[in-house]
Amino acid sequence: GHLLPGGLRVGAERSRHPTAAALRAALAITHGEASVLAALLQYPAFSAEELAVTVRLRQHSVSRCLRRLEDMSLVEILPLFKADRRSVLTSMGTDLLAHTAMQTPAQFRVRRAWATDHGPLTRSPRHMSYILELMLALHRSGRLGKWDLVQARYEYWIAVAPGDLTRPRRVELVPDSSGVLIVEGRQVPFWLEIDRGTRNGVRLTRQLEKYILARFGYAASN
Repeated sequence: GHLLPGGLRVGAERSRHPTAAALRAALAITHGEASVLAALLQYPAFSAEELAVTVRLRQHSVSRCLRRLEDMSLVEILPLFKADRRSVLTSMGTDLLAHTAMQTPAQFRVRRAWATDHGPLTRSPRHMSYILELMLALHRSGRLGKWDLVQARYEYWIAVAPGDLTRPRRVELVPDSSGVLIVEGRQVPFWLEIDRGTRNGVRLTRQLEKYILARFGYAASN
């Protein structure tokens, strides 16, 4: 099977609009390849073995899908993780997912910053490996109900003083990751921070204050 029905083929082949280009690419993608492509949006820099666990396909099938997606310039291997063959979406791959989600690429990229900005994946590769390994372990054990590394970013307004909203201050909180844990049958949202011993006491205190304000603060909103 394919991602989109053949009825869209005629219009897509005649138009030069970027959406039509995305549709043409989508028409050539199988459901298995579409699953791998979508998984890389939420799990950037996963290997074929890790993606196989995520999409519940055999590893050799996932490897074949990745090779095809790479040939279509929808996926690429991060040079820093070449030995582990860790894959990420290309700009074309991100645009394709944007159009299939009925969004413009610009709208999609604002919400899915991780998909197009690979800097955080490569600036601190060991740090990123810690995050990926922990999340995969939670996934394997059935304790991870949901995880979206891409959207782990929050902005909200807080009062400068308790109850004083005349001079609100904008706060941005970017945890290493966020998701939902399954604890005794209940789903519990969480934020994740991996400590590498690089922050002093003042910076750590301010980071903790941001989390407290995001959870219990005044005029807090996503």
